[in-house]
Amino acid sequence: MGFKNILIYIPEGATDFIFAFCIGNYGIILGLIIIICYILLLYSLLKKVKLYQNKKTNYLIISFVLISFFQISINILMNIGLVPIIGITLPFLSYGGSSIIVLFLYLTL
Repeated sequence: MGFKNILIYIPEGATDFIFAFCIGNYGIILGLIIIICYILLLYSLLKKVKLYQNKKTNYLIISFVLISFFQISINILMNIGLVPIIGITLPFLSYGGSSIIVLFLYLTL
């Protein structure tokens, strides 16, 4: 239907339902691109574990990867309708001040 002309109403399109909003406006190709970008981000962070010899840094990286993986998967499943809506934002894509600041602080490792 075109940009912002989707047939269904998406509440909180810029925050919790940004994935559904992107797919509704731009199609499934953008959804696949978003998922591939998240997979590449998490994979590159997991590769950094081999570089550091410090256990605390490795635990921090692994915890960030696990938190991000669960946040991404729950948000996408929430947008699809497979899990209940609980208000988790999609990392680096959803509108949210404190969550995006904390995520960028994690990436400064």
